[in-house]
Amino acid sequence: MSIRTTLTTLARRLRRPEHPDAAVLPDAAHLLVRAPQHGARWPHRSPQQVAWQLAGVLGHPLDVRLVTIEFGLARTAAVLAEGLEPGELRTAITVPEVPAGTYRVLVTSAGAPDAYSAEITVTGD
Repeated sequence: MSIRTTLTTLARRLRRPEHPDAAVLPDAAHLLVRAPQHGARWPHRSPQQVAWQLAGVLGHPLDVRLVTIEFGLARTAAVLAEGLEPGELRTAITVPEVPAGTYRVLVTSAGAPDAYSAEITVTGD
């Protein structure tokens, strides 16, 4: 799915009657996590890439976190990177030793809505 399709879908959802005061600003920044992709397996201490796509201008640094989703709430398991330049579009990380299980990567910034990766599996091997 392209970023344009994603943004168009988001705009349609926000313009529905149940969100009468919501609007999508054309120059607002939006993020999309490109990597890791669904089904990725990340062994502890392995080098990995996190990549994102940016639509619009973002004047704030990005943070990258490894999170679990419980009852619709994201809980940070580890901070993977902080203070990244948004235009770099990727960063290299080392997988921390967190409990093996299912996680998502969160790319977040003060100037854009949070963006989550698909589910990944962190393994102990």
